[in-house]
Amino acid sequence: MNDELLFYYENLKSAAYNNYSLGDAARYITEKTFRNGLPFNYEDYPFQKAALSDTNRIINFMKPAQVGCSEMMARYALALGRIIPCFTTIYVAPYSQDAEDFMKTRINPVIKESSDLRNSLNPNLDNTEIKGFGSSLLYARGANGTTKALSIPADMLIFDELDKANADIVGQYSSRLRASPWKLIRKLSTPTLKGRGIEKSTRTSRR
Repeated sequence: MNDELLFYYENLKSAAYNNYSLGDAARYITEKTFRNGLPFNYEDYPFQKAALSDTNRIINFMKPAQVGCSEMMARYALALGRIIPCFTTIYVAPYSQDAEDFMKTRINPVIKESSDLRNSLNPNLDNTEIKGFGSSLLYARGANGTTKALSIPADMLIFDELDKANADIVGQYSSRLRASPWKLIRKLSTPTLKGRGIEKSTRTSRR
């Protein structure tokens, strides 16, 4: 069996979305992803399970430093790419180098330890800008330029360290959700100034 046929066979065989739905992301993560060879768990940060199970369209995370939110969102993005077919996520970091580092240090290690993710990874879509899992895609982009962002339709946007990003460019990314039936937005950041960034998003949200 050649490499292309093997890829599609493995992808069909391990199609996670047959057994999970949007609210099951937290369960997929514990069943299909690992850390240091052991199944991932929420013992260190119990709040993560509730956050990952929330199916609201827009969720804001106002966070202190070093509580595992970036890793949480990396696993969440990968989970939804497996749970929902034809699902595109754009992870937005403040700068392009941050986005590249996210792929290298957050995404790649999770894929390496997960047979489900490895078997579904498209070898032709596997670099520091994009990962392809069957019919789903994960992009990593910076919020310091718009050319590439404006050409990508998306189903979910993840804004990491929102307060460090260019607010105008964040708004332009949001237009990428226009054609999606999902239109999911996840914003996370350590707050800086009152009235801007994550503080404003949280204060003006519905709940």
